[in-house]
Amino acid sequence: IYQDLATNGLLPTEWGGETEVVKTSALTGAGIDQLLETILTLAELHEYKANPNRPAMGTCLEAELQEHRGVVTKLLVQNGTLRVEDIVVCGVAHGRVRALYDTLNPYKKYEAVGPGTPVHMIGLDTPPGAGDRFYVLEDIGLARQLAEQRRKALRQEELAGIRPRVTLENWKNLVQKEDKSQTLNLILRADTRGSIEALRHEQWREQLAERN
Repeated sequence: IYQDLATNGLLPTEWGGETEVVKTSALTGAGIDQLLETILTLAELHEYKANPNRPAMGTCLEAELQEHRGVVTKLLVQNGTLRVEDIVVCGVAHGRVRALYDTLNPYKKYEAVGPGTPVHMIGLDTPPGAGDRFYVLEDIGLARQLAEQRRKALRQEELAGIRPRVTLENWKNLVQKEDKSQTLNLILRADTRGSIEALRHEQWREQLAERN
């Protein structure tokens, strides 16, 4: 693992680099205390600070459209305080915050969340993209205008071929045009552990078939 990290430019501190590596286990809880201590130490060392007394801003981690709830967006508040009834623009999406829920307990609601807090938000008109930045504005008309401008700009880029949308259907053609090998990195997210185990089992079967 350390070798893979170093290959990708992340040299562990044990090897003289600047990347902290904390060995943890979600099953046994080992290393969790050390992980939290390391995070707090780095935050103090680099003076990571946030101002809770300002309009919120942060990053969209993921979003999905759920039946009976609408667009549910997982946000990480990185600065300021996000409150119910705030007007938010996030990528090509906008809306007013109707509800805030805890990410671990879907029945626990918040009226406001501060910096460093992940939260499920309901209220956007369309699911934003993972990694899109969100900002709190004072005017819903301005938020709608910004979102519409971003939609048009994204559409023009795709039509002009500046930012082609990569799908499984056209990815092979893109690789052939560049005439070199490409690595397709995937993050698999499943609803249950059983789903992940099924995918792993299928991967092992394919690897065994290739060896034989």
